[in-house]
Amino acid sequence: MKYNATNYKDDAMKGSTEENPSAKYFKIPGIITETFWIVERVLDGDSITVKEEFGPERKEIRLYGLDAPEVHLSRKMREDEAKSRIPASLLLQFGLQSLDYVLQVCPPGTRVTLLTEKKTNWTSGCASWPTSFCLPANASMSF
Repeated sequence: MKYNATNYKDDAMKGSTEENPSAKYFKIPGIITETFWIVERVLDGDSITVKEEFGPERKEIRLYGLDAPEVHLSRKMREDEAKSRIPASLLLQFGLQSLDYVLQVCPPGTRVTLLTEKKTNWTSGCASWPTSFCLPANASMSF
């Protein structure tokens, strides 16, 4: 096994000159950055609720561009079943898999930064996790 010799000064310079991968999101014109949000609850594979870390405000965030199946049998599940011709039991499995994925990526208690772009009547944006992973999000309502 070969090791590359490194110098602590080289590592220090490298760290200060490399750009944070999530920094590119902060350079887009028209983007509003909302920091200090915490995932309070994962509702399903395409929705989460977040709360302000230092305030009382809460928001339900719908992940933009995702349409995960429901995680319980409901009227909408029956409509999706009729429209897609996929059995509700299979749709339910897909919904639970998507829920599991979102829970792995951002379990409750995860600090997130909301990146939003103002649209006509709603706000679309992105929830950015500390790992610099970014999921598109749509802030659908405040409560």
